[in-house]
Amino acid sequence: MIKIFASILVLFFAVAVTGCQKESHARTKPAVKNTVHVQKDGKKAPDFTLLNVAGEKVSLSDYKGKVVILDFWAT
Repeated sequence: MIKIFASILVLFFAVAVTGCQKESHARTKPAVKNTVHVQKDGKKAPDFTLLNVAGEKVSLSDYKGKVVILDFWAT
């Protein structure tokens, strides 16, 4: 049983090392730059109301004059 476990462990590390070596080639590609585009002459966002994590109602108009970042995501 110990020999089988040791063989599986050695095989796992061999695959892991081989995978890491192939991945190092990917690092030579140029990095993708993240950019932020600011649209100064855009339209105003429509006002809406949502519940925050505390269960309180919060409106977009509550943050007038402040920078607001909206993050839409799904699981």
